[in-house]
Amino acid sequence: MLYERAEALARVGTEVILAAEVTMGLDEARAKAIESMRAKSGGRVPPAMLEELDRQVKEAIRKRLEHKVQVALICQHAAREIPADHLKRIREIVGREFEKREVPEMMKVARARSRRELEDKLLAAGMSLEARKREWIDQALAADWLRQQVRPNTDISHDEMLAYYHAHAAEFERPARARWEQLTVRVSKYSSREEARAALAEMGNLVLHGVPLAEVAKERSDGPTAARGGLRDWTSRGSLTAEILDRAIFGLPVGELSPILEEDKLMHIVRVVERHEAKRTPFGEAQAEIREKIRKQRETAAREAFLASLRRQIPVWTVFDDEQAKRPLPGSLLIR
Repeated sequence: MLYERAEALARVGTEVILAAEVTMGLDEARAKAIESMRAKSGGRVPPAMLEELDRQVKEAIRKRLEHKVQVALICQHAAREIPADHLKRIREIVGREFEKREVPEMMKVARARSRRELEDKLLAAGMSLEARKREWIDQALAADWLRQQVRPNTDISHDEMLAYYHAHAAEFERPARARWEQLTVRVSKYSSREEARAALAEMGNLVLHGVPLAEVAKERSDGPTAARGGLRDWTSRGSLTAEILDRAIFGLPVGELSPILEEDKLMHIVRVVERHEAKRTPFGEAQAEIREKIRKQRETAAREAFLASLRRQIPVWTVFDDEQAKRPLPGSLLIR
């Protein structure tokens, strides 16, 4: 256990966030991982492995805690702006949704036959159902209030899109890609490479004499798609680990069988069914994609600015502050 359940991990204004609200499930996962390490290493966990495990757990806690801090900031801002009686009604309405939708789902996941049994299971894991309900209400309230406060300009001009297109040209480059068929033999199945080569050559000759390649692949090929008739889906140039295959499917004329292509453990014959050469998506075709990218950029920037303004208004402290001074948290916002 890296943190005691009652240990304060953050303070947002006057609200304290305890370890129990953030670490649920992580302590158990860490304990299981250590048990597995001990089983594999004869009872002793190498210090380096334990250190890496704790680093991963702390990173998960860090991300969860940042999300909780963001929710707390937004909820406190909402409480300042929304009249108390109206806010109370909103929380009651959202709470009824929790009872209607979330509790049955939680019972199903926890395999609890009653609400009481669900409560007992949550308490055993370090959280009450009432706390989970408050958390759910807070997240729903924060997400809705954030949408109301963050409304970036959605008017995107043609010139802006064109500038984005030229500044991010690499995003619109499309590599060559091909669909292809494959006949393969595994050398280890045969007494010699010559025998494996002869078996593959026989397959290729059958195709040359009119037997459908799919039929030959299903009956004789050792390839990964033999059961599907040897057909390989769209493959981008440079994505195959076998360079000899990559060269063949992007060098052969479409529809022509390759010669035998030899690797150390496998041999292949391939045939390109369809191929598209590398190209850049024209600006006219890319405009919808560009508009959405710019919209998301503006939305993210507006969220970050809003949350930064809340941090200036509301004091925030977390247990990771010293580490954050050296390595700031990623700017990704978990509320959507």
